[in-house]
Amino acid sequence: WYANIEDFAVGERYGQLILYAADSVDVGTTSGAFVLKSTDRGESWAHKEIQGVTGTIRCVGTFRSNPDIVYAGVWLGGVYKSNDGGTTWDPTASIENPRIARVAMHPADPNIVWVGCKKTGPFAFLPVLYGSTDGGTNWTRFAPPTFPATHSVSDIVVAGDTVFVSTYD
Repeated sequence: WYANIEDFAVGERYGQLILYAADSVDVGTTSGAFVLKSTDRGESWAHKEIQGVTGTIRCVGTFRSNPDIVYAGVWLGGVYKSNDGGTTWDPTASIENPRIARVAMHPADPNIVWVGCKKTGPFAFLPVLYGSTDGGTNWTRFAPPTFPATHSVSDIVVAGDTVFVSTYD
């Protein structure tokens, strides 16, 4: 078994760590893409399939105090959300730039989510930072005044109500 881990997210329930990993390996199925989940500190991993998605999972985010809430960013496929620890997945609202690279959640509100994208190919003109205050039902694009127009998002960190975004050209 082989995995190419792009991103990790960690949640906690009653002192037990719940780990999620974005597996960007194309497993050769036509039925879906996978998020990996571990409930034993990474000793074993379960594939949590997102039905009907054939892109690769590039990023994953979970709500620290309720790891049943998980977001997965699919390269060229949008953002998917699970409210049951990855057993079932639903697409969130569409985002203009489908090259999803990072997902981050507010530490106190699971409905506040940030998504970062890459600027490449035909999507180079699209915004790279989006936010939602309703769990992905709606997305708002953000273009801070100091955000370089040619840069892609490499990481997003949320500390309280402050969002830090790292970029690269």
